[in-house]
Amino acid sequence: MPSKNSPNLRSLKSLKDEQEISQPILDPSKAKIVKPKVNRVSKGVYMEESRARKFDLLVAIMKNEDDKKKGPELLDEALDLLFEKYSSKF
Repeated sequence: MPSKNSPNLRSLKSLKDEQEISQPILDPSKAKIVKPKVNRVSKGVYMEESRARKFDLLVAIMKNEDDKKKGPELLDEALDLLFEKYSSKF
C-alpha cells in the first residue's frame, strides 16, 4: 500500500492544483470581444510616394477613430472593392 507521501500521489495532487488554477475566472464585467484570427501573408507592393503618404495618413486617422481600423483591415477593404469591381474578369 503506497504511503501518503509517495511521489505518485504528490504529483497527482499538484496536477489537480494546477488544473484548478489554470481554469479561467469568468467575470462578465471584464469580458472582451474576441475577433477571429485572420491568417495573413506578406506581399510586397510598389506604389507612388503620394499614395503611400495618403495611405499612411489614412491609417493614422483611422486608428484614432472609434472603428480603429488598421492598415491590414484598410487594405482588405480596398482589395474587396477592387475584386467587386473587376469580378467579371476572373
